[in-house]
Amino acid sequence: MAHNKSFWGAVIWLVVITVMCLMPASNFNEFEEFPIPYKDKIVHFTFYFVLVLLWNYAFKMKQNIKVRLLIFTGAVFYGVVIELCQKLFTVTRSPDITDALVNTFGALLGTILFWLLNKNKQ
Repeated sequence: MAHNKSFWGAVIWLVVITVMCLMPASNFNEFEEFPIPYKDKIVHFTFYFVLVLLWNYAFKMKQNIKVRLLIFTGAVFYGVVIELCQKLFTVTRSPDITDALVNTFGALLGTILFWLLNKNKQ
């Protein structure tokens, strides 16, 4: 497979998620002044919504439901792994089941949106 821009965009986005989720929580203190409720959940949703869109576009030529399900499942699995890594490899972060659920919801809606935008295209 030729590695297109979408592929590298997806890889870079995966690295961004990993770094942001494993860096010390103190790096985000400046964002505490923004009074947006559930802003951390909005970030988690956005991370995984964008992640599945990027991977789906990277493999857009493969119009196979199995590929779409693999991308969705991979994103959910990755979200769970990141939560476990927060427990095992950081001292300022902790795993949160709600984050994993929001990650899953973002991945699900990203998958649905991709399908809706591309269901009639060959």
